[in-house]
Amino acid sequence: MKEQPHVTTTLAFLLLACSLFACCLLARHSHTPPTTMESHLGFFQLEMTSSGSTSGSPFSPASSNFSTSPLTSGLSSTSPFCMFAAPGSFDADSHSNDFQLGWDTVHDLEAWITNEQLTKYFELCLVQTITGLPHYEKKLRYICPRHGTGGTKDYIKQFPECEHKIPGKHTSCKCLLVIKHYPDTPRILGKYHNAHNHPLSWVNLPFTWIPKATWELIAGHLRDRMSVWKCPSARSLQLLQSGVAHGLLLGR
Repeated sequence: MKEQPHVTTTLAFLLLACSLFACCLLARHSHTPPTTMESHLGFFQLEMTSSGSTSGSPFSPASSNFSTSPLTSGLSSTSPFCMFAAPGSFDADSHSNDFQLGWDTVHDLEAWITNEQLTKYFELCLVQTITGLPHYEKKLRYICPRHGTGGTKDYIKQFPECEHKIPGKHTSCKCLLVIKHYPDTPRILGKYHNAHNHPLSWVNLPFTWIPKATWELIAGHLRDRMSVWKCPSARSLQLLQSGVAHGLLLGR
């Protein structure tokens, strides 16, 4: 019985795909110095370039005891960028222009988030957790609370031209932090868009959630019968700053 032409073509494409996949595996697990590997087909090449080591990060805070190392410092020279990397995987994200932040451990990530909140006096709230095995373990989305997460209000203003003396909390802030964990490496990648449409520093404190440590601080002063009017303004600001700092460090 004569073999059909389309069956022969299908087998040829399967052999081609298997050979390319084998080349990727050999290049990934090879311990030889970076070089250019040419496949036996003659027109597929995998460029293996060693990553250069640089210092600093464009998003590293100026005043901190830690630093977020660049992505190139966490990549091995034996892990080339494969043209067949799955979208959303570590190889694809680490070579994209979106994920520009990287941390070696979860502790470094938590320290960076805490320092970002303390230095700019705002919060990063976790609003979504997505699992994406086998390409990535989980993806976390953090937003600024002033973006608003309660949906559209059913209330219709009777006098929309009137403005409130005290501005509202929700300003549709576009600040976004995306964190991705991967199953095959402890390296954590992040994408950060820190463009706020509202002022930060002390002006933003009235719109932040009062941490648990601050509530305990206020309750302690009430138990000691300390009057708020007897506290100097500088002392009040110092207590508020101390409470916010301890609340962000210890969690709510």
